[in-house]
Amino acid sequence: PVICIGDSADLAANYLGGSGTIQFNWSDANFLTDPTSSNPKAFPISSGYFYLTVSDDVSQIIDSVFVNVVGPTAVNLSQLPDFCINDGSTDLSSYAFPPSGTGGIGLFGPGNKITTSGVFYPLSAGPGTHQIIYTFTDTNSCVRRDTQFIQVDTLPTVTLASFPSYC
Repeated sequence: PVICIGDSADLAANYLGGSGTIQFNWSDANFLTDPTSSNPKAFPISSGYFYLTVSDDVSQIIDSVFVNVVGPTAVNLSQLPDFCINDGSTDLSSYAFPPSGTGGIGLFGPGNKITTSGVFYPLSAGPGTHQIIYTFTDTNSCVRRDTQFIQVDTLPTVTLASFPSYC
């Protein structure tokens, strides 16, 4: 199996027959939930083999499985500009790296202030500071996120003093 750094892999031993008590013994016990189980979870920190010895009262057999641990795709959401409440919608996808479609799928969120493709709506967001999250899932199904905050300002209130009358 292929897993991302920090994830786990389900290992499974299928066996037929045997005589008497069947015992399982997986190598690298420090990276397994239960090295004597037929189906432990593995939490490796690097790629490598897990070896399994299955024994009964008469014989034993050894097999192995390779777990490929892949590094995550670096994800970056650059600092976002401030907006006024009356600004039109703006595509923020150019602030995200890697862009969606380049080795994976990138989605923006949350909610009604931004579309999953990255179009931000200041009026829908309303005045204040808003969290924007860019989530990228690479071709190995590794998921990474980056977060920035965006400020939406209200319009200034302008009042003018009375003008004297001139003729």
